[in-house]
Amino acid sequence: MAKSSRPRKPYRPRQTEAHLTGRLQPWVLDKLFAPLESMLQHIRDGGELEVDDDEQLWYYSTTMGGSFKCAELLESFGDIFARQRQRDTHAPDPEALYAMAASMTAEILAMREVEAAIACASEMRGYMAASSLGNMKDAVLLASLDSHMTTVYGQGDA
Repeated sequence: MAKSSRPRKPYRPRQTEAHLTGRLQPWVLDKLFAPLESMLQHIRDGGELEVDDDEQLWYYSTTMGGSFKCAELLESFGDIFARQRQRDTHAPDPEALYAMAASMTAEILAMREVEAAIACASEMRGYMAASSLGNMKDAVLLASLDSHMTTVYGQGDA
């Protein structure tokens, strides 16, 4: 066989998920956190929430055009970051969101709980802005799987 005069190219493995190593863009964070942040802002500004027959509080967003159960919205963000905190100790502690979700009744909320939840949401946004997309994707998937396991089988921690 004849030898080529051109040297071989060094082998470089391709990153198959290079799009997951990037950071979340600010507009993506705005879209992700819009329901939580607008609900907390609405409550802080003294806005009213709807109460259903089961005494659950609902927030209707005029900007996003959807209704959200207040406690479930707080708990869903809390679940994601509780799961992420198991993997990374620098992740924000979602305890303020859980505390506010537990006290969500048709009664008056304490302003300190609302302010603590707003500060927690701000910390979460900052953490997500500094984290890779793949890291946050894993946290969301694990929290979703845990929620599904709890719903179907009555046990968590998948």
